[in-house]
Amino acid sequence: MSNNSALFVVGSPLQAICACEAIHHYKFQDFKIVVAKTNSRSKQVTDYLSEIGMPYTTVQIKHPRLAGYWGHISVFNIFKRKFDCLFLGDYRMTLYKLLYLQYVKNNGKVNYLDDGNYILLHANGMLKRKPVMRFRDNLFEMVAKCRGISTNNYFTFYADDLTNTSWNVEKNMFSCLQSSNKSIGKVVYIVGTNTTVYCDFLGISDSSFQEKQRQLFDYIKCNHSDCMVFYFPHGRDLCKDNKTSCEKNGVIFSPIDKCLELYSLQQEVIPVAIYGYTSTALYTLHLFFPDTKVVNVSFSGNNTNGVEAYEKIVETYNNKGIPTIKI
Repeated sequence: MSNNSALFVVGSPLQAICACEAIHHYKFQDFKIVVAKTNSRSKQVTDYLSEIGMPYTTVQIKHPRLAGYWGHISVFNIFKRKFDCLFLGDYRMTLYKLLYLQYVKNNGKVNYLDDGNYILLHANGMLKRKPVMRFRDNLFEMVAKCRGISTNNYFTFYADDLTNTSWNVEKNMFSCLQSSNKSIGKVVYIVGTNTTVYCDFLGISDSSFQEKQRQLFDYIKCNHSDCMVFYFPHGRDLCKDNKTSCEKNGVIFSPIDKCLELYSLQQEVIPVAIYGYTSTALYTLHLFFPDTKVVNVSFSGNNTNGVEAYEKIVETYNNKGIPTIKI
């Protein structure tokens, strides 16, 4: 692909990291990065790209419904086809699929990057989509097929764990983000989750989550009594109870202005252990710090579909050397 041109559309810090890895991996010289300003983390994306000297432009959809109608029309546009490849930060960026397919040449490629372990569910046919999203996905696939554009291409760090043989998969080795030799310090990380989404997904109450999280704090302090424990809240988590719980239990609540992968690589020491709630960061940090103990934490829930999907992710993590403790 080194002689091809590529358009990247990203909306989160991890997507931006993966886009830069893809540019390096495929040796693109002619490329453009578009940052979709979708939430409060968009500034983290632009800060990261500015920090590494990567040029970008931004786009913000202020009227999603109107943009949706326009996407249904623009997907048929024949006057803007200039890129050989389109890289989307997330398979679920359905609206952006429609809006940016018009920029791909006939017989080109659409590729997907990583933004969470949803891809494990997608590969096993367990990804739930709303009717409007399924309609847009089908429209996108129909137009792409008519134009000879392949859409089953993935550049992912989950490559070794995907069993869908119909996909064209290239492994993201994080060649640009190599961890230097650092000593292990007396620190423990807790990777926070988007509490409301997590509770809804598994079918547990907020109060139950807080009680189980308190038990997790006790477990960590018992097993790492000589360590400082840091809690890194999820970038989109709005739950204020997590901060209060940390303060009551001697855990340092530590919001950061960049994704945890970048933050961790920039520290002087690496953590002795990392705990989290099936976060993608557990998987990536396990790749970066193979000598660090990385542990997934599982809470029991009442949402049968959510629990089933959750167990699929847990199985993949266990096979990767990330054990799960149940609380």
